[in-house]
Amino acid sequence: MDMTNRTRYAIAAMLDLARAVQPVPLSELARQQAISRGYLDKLLARLCARGLLMRSAGVEHDFWLARPPAEIALAEIVAAVHARSDRCRRRNKARGWCATRRPGHYLWDALNQGVADFLAGISLADLLTREHVFGTLPRARRPRLRAVPSPAVE
Repeated sequence: MDMTNRTRYAIAAMLDLARAVQPVPLSELARQQAISRGYLDKLLARLCARGLLMRSAGVEHDFWLARPPAEIALAEIVAAVHARSDRCRRRNKARGWCATRRPGHYLWDALNQGVADFLAGISLADLLTREHVFGTLPRARRPRLRAVPSPAVE
C-alpha cells in the first residue's frame, strides 16, 4: 500500500468532512489543507467514484461523506486514491509490471497485506475519537544519539 502525500491529503479531507455538520465547499477544504483546488478536486473525485463521498452539482462543489464515519475504513480511502499498489518498481515495458516474481515480492506482498488489514480495522470515527481524547499530539522528538566509547582492544 502506498502511503504518500496523496494519502495524507485524502485522509485529512475525509476527517474534515467527518467533523462537519453540513456539506463543505471545495474552496474551504482546499484552504484547510493548504493545497490547490484543482489537485484536491481530482483527489476527491476518486473518493466520489468509490462511493465514499457525495458532491453537489455546479461550479463550486460541496462535499459530504456518503456513509457515517464509523462505516468508512482507512483502507478504503487509501485504495480509492491509489491505483494498483502491488506493482513492482522495476517495470516490464510490454506488460507494465515485473515479468517475473522475485523472492522479495512475497515479503512485500505480505507486508502490503498486513498494512491493508491494519487500515481496514480503523475507521474515520476511530480517528475522530482518538483526536478527541488525545487532542493534537506534538511531533515525536528524535532521540539524541551520544557516542559510546568502543572497548579497548588489547
